[in-house]
Amino acid sequence: MWSADVRAGHPARLIDEALLRFGIWTALDTGLPLQVHAGLGDPDLDLRRADPLLLTSFLRATEERAPVLLLHTYPFQRGAGYLAQMFPHVYLDVGLATNYAGAASTSIVAESLELAPFRKLLFSSDAWGAPELHLLGSWLFRRAMSRVLGEWVIRGDWRAPTLSGSSAGGGRERAPRLRTEGPPSQQSRRRRAVPWFGSACSGARHFVLTRSLGALCTGMVRDDQP
Repeated sequence: MWSADVRAGHPARLIDEALLRFGIWTALDTGLPLQVHAGLGDPDLDLRRADPLLLTSFLRATEERAPVLLLHTYPFQRGAGYLAQMFPHVYLDVGLATNYAGAASTSIVAESLELAPFRKLLFSSDAWGAPELHLLGSWLFRRAMSRVLGEWVIRGDWRAPTLSGSSAGGGRERAPRLRTEGPPSQQSRRRRAVPWFGSACSGARHFVLTRSLGALCTGMVRDDQP
C-alpha cells in the first residue's frame, strides 16, 4: 500500500484509481483549475499511456466544471493543442520540455501553437534545484515565442501590430484570471481566440497520473454527468 510506503519514509505514488477519481472530482467541484501532468515525466512513467488525447472523454464530461491545465505534454504537444482548441476549459504548457530541449525548444513551442488559441498557451519553467533553471526556462520560452511569431511577420502572415498585441498581458496575469473567472460557459467554445499568454496556476489541484491517463477515463464520468 502506498500509505505504508509513506509512513516508512519511502518514495510513493498514489496509484489507486478509486482514490484518484475521488480526488479529481472533489477538486473539480471547487471550480479551481485542475492541473494534469501529461507526457514527459519520471522514469516510472509509461509514456505511451500518458497521451492527453486519452483524456478526451473526461474533458468532454468536465466542460462546465473547472479549467483543466495540461502540463508539459511533450511529445504530445500537438494533441494537447487540439484539445485546447476543441474544449473551452482546456489549457496547455510545454514548460518541462523547453528546459530539456534547449536549442530545439523553438520547434516544440511552434507545434503547440499550430491549433491552440493563443490565450490557451501557458508558461511554466518547471524548474527545480538550481535557481538558474527558472531563468533558463523563462529565457527559452520567450526566445521561442519571439522566433515563432517573428517568423510569421517576416513571411507576411502577420502584421507587426498583431504581433505586439499577441504578446500583451504576460505570464503574471494569466494565472489570476484562471483562478477567478470560474467554470467556462458553452458560449466560450465559439469565442474568438484572443491571444494571451500566462503561467500555470500555482493554486490549482495537481495530479500526476503515472499509470495511464486513459485508464482513469473508464468509470470516471459520474452518474450525475450529462
